Amino acid sequence: MNSEYSVLMSVYAKENPKFLAQAIESMLGQSVSTDDFVLVCDGPMTKELESVIAKYPLKVFRLKQNRGLAVALNFGLQFCKHDVIARMDSDDISAPDRIARQLKLMSEYDIVGGWAEEFKDAPGDLGLIRKTPELEIERFARRRNPFSHPTVMFRRSIIQNAGGYSKEFPLIEDYHLWTRLLLSGVRGYNISKVLVYMRIGNGLYKRRSGWKYFKNMLRFRKWHRLIGFSSKLDYVVCAVSHAISCLSFGFVRDWLYIRGLRDRR
Repeated sequence: MNSEYSVLMSVYAKENPKFLAQAIESMLGQSVSTDDFVLVCDGPMTKELESVIAKYPLKVFRLKQNRGLAVALNFGLQFCKHDVIARMDSDDISAPDRIARQLKLMSEYDIVGGWAEEFKDAPGDLGLIRKTPELEIERFARRRNPFSHPTVMFRRSIIQNAGGYSKEFPLIEDYHLWTRLLLSGVRGYNISKVLVYMRIGNGLYKRRSGWKYFKNMLRFRKWHRLIGFSSKLDYVVCAVSHAISCLSFGFVRDWLYIRGLRDRR
């Protein structure tokens, strides 16, 4: 098994230093270690974050201003030493065998993701798993994001050949990218195991609500229809679902995200 891979992470000033340390350590502690950990500082950092960053053997690259995730990841991709890259968010925790599982499949696939277990204070406290399909990924993608972004391992070459991440659809840059890649014939697979513990107590669902986010999602669904990726029925089902989840009261939205759209462990 080829163990040559890079880790790509972006962090910005509002991140919790403790969470950042946990995220970094979970990747440095993998059963198959990396020799290339690229961290992009998306704008100026706080002293507390700088203190955390200085503790670890990272390749640190900086953007002078906060430019957002799409720009930060595109910027970081060019500094990754290896073609195989593991994405990681700055507030999540990877399972110790995550990389070992993914590397075994990278000779067959271009993108390998997996399940993400959501937690609030500590892994396991909610028992909610965001499941994605092993195969039939393109079919699943017509209505839902086919990969959990913090879990993916991919080839840098295919990402760059597709033009990288785009800022056209904020907060769903990854879904936009996966759609383009699937249309081009890229091979994807999801491991039916929890690879990453994803923190949701950081305003994640609040950012995915409101009129602005709803309009953004409708634009995305119209684009899906325009390029022939999804059907009229797919569009209607998704539009209704987004209206309910984005524009309803907070407790309804929380139920939909946390209870209605997740599997219990």
